[in-house]
Amino acid sequence: MEIIDLCFLWLGAADYTMGTPSTGLGFTPITGAVFTSRLQTTTDKVLAAVAGVTRPDGVPVVDIIYLNGEVMVGAKSNEDWFMTTHYPRFVSVVKQAGFTPAVYFIVADTEADVLQNDYVDVQYPILDNHRSMFWVYRTMRFMVDNGLPLPAHIDFSYYVPVVSSTYPQLLTRVLDDADATLPSLGAAQSYAAAETFYFSDSTQRNQFGQAFASEAATSPRLHSVTFWTTPDGGGSGINIGYPFAFEDYLPPPGSPGKSNGVKLALHF
Repeated sequence: MEIIDLCFLWLGAADYTMGTPSTGLGFTPITGAVFTSRLQTTTDKVLAAVAGVTRPDGVPVVDIIYLNGEVMVGAKSNEDWFMTTHYPRFVSVVKQAGFTPAVYFIVADTEADVLQNDYVDVQYPILDNHRSMFWVYRTMRFMVDNGLPLPAHIDFSYYVPVVSSTYPQLLTRVLDDADATLPSLGAAQSYAAAETFYFSDSTQRNQFGQAFASEAATSPRLHSVTFWTTPDGGGSGINIGYPFAFEDYLPPPGSPGKSNGVKLALHF
């Protein structure tokens, strides 16, 4: 049975990375106060629309609601303002409505960066040899330092292209890096790919998807994977449409491994 995760992505007139809260944000632009008012109104209207909507078995249709995706404090303009101004209220009202509040982060390094065993972080030594967590850790550290609650599990966009290694090697390394660093902030060792590749080539897609299937079959730390389809799901200007090969991300029929309840989804 289906479950829907919702995410607000603040683009266009709501692109808070453009301008400043005092001079105006987004294409329009609008002041920070107006932005906040509209964000709260939008949040409340979405919660009202999905509250009480259930599947035939009585389970709510919506589970997680993300305030934002690919949060990167220190890399995106006004990200610190956006989080400290809006996340506390968002967490409160989403919980009150019976849903799970969250944000998701981003892992989009090169293969060389992910596999850099001699990486030294001059600011946070815990990141030494764990380059893939550079922005994830920094963003979560900001949240902890500013009293913002961490999500119940740590979800992130996952876009690491293979050059000479393998998809399982890269995915395992990223999750191992997360295990080695994020629990120090109080985070659970529970992860999801909130966005990832959906390759148009069926062989490549299966090889990539089976990296997630294998990880989920051997460890409970990966709980879901959401592949990105359209727009540009198959590359710049290549929009992938139905039907989708969900089976490429699942253990093969008859596999002795179990998926540990991993959730598979499509991002649209």
